[in-house]
Amino acid sequence: MHRKFKYAGWSFVTILSATIALISIALSSRADDSKPVAASGDSDAAPIANELAAQFNRAADAALRDMKQEAEKRKMSGAAVVALIPGAKTSAWTSRMQAVGSIVVNKSNVLGVAYTKAAEMADTLQNSGGGSRPPYKGEFGYKGGVIEKQPFGYLLAVFSGGKSEDDVAVAQIGLAKLAKVIEAEAEGK
Repeated sequence: MHRKFKYAGWSFVTILSATIALISIALSSRADDSKPVAASGDSDAAPIANELAAQFNRAADAALRDMKQEAEKRKMSGAAVVALIPGAKTSAWTSRMQAVGSIVVNKSNVLGVAYTKAAEMADTLQNSGGGSRPPYKGEFGYKGGVIEKQPFGYLLAVFSGGKSEDDVAVAQIGLAKLAKVIEAEAEGK
């Protein structure tokens, strides 16, 4: 007996296609990390962009660790994602992910859901599920992602796997740590 899988009105194929597209975009933006990429298109900014990416990677470890601890404290499984969008608009990002328990919760691929929250924020530059516009195809409009403007661009953190309010709380902890570590490193240089 074959049953069709539907999640919030979306077919398995639609969800899988959107997830694969988002992962492909994320991987292609990191395809060659050895080449300097300037956030503003100015070649003089390349060393700054490389240093920012290095700072982000160090801060991401701390942020994801804090998010994992908070999710475990709340007895949640799921996926934590943090990302850096350099510049004033989204044309690229660097992201990191940490599984907390399993990325599949109650037959939902919460990693895919986390990236749909991140994708919505990359477009709107507002917290996910904020209602600034109806969700586009490939988005669900779920809460659980938070974003913050920085002098160099945007930082965002997402959690997916729990109730909306718990996802937001875990994401806020991650975003706060991400911003704090990057700021501390910038002041120390």
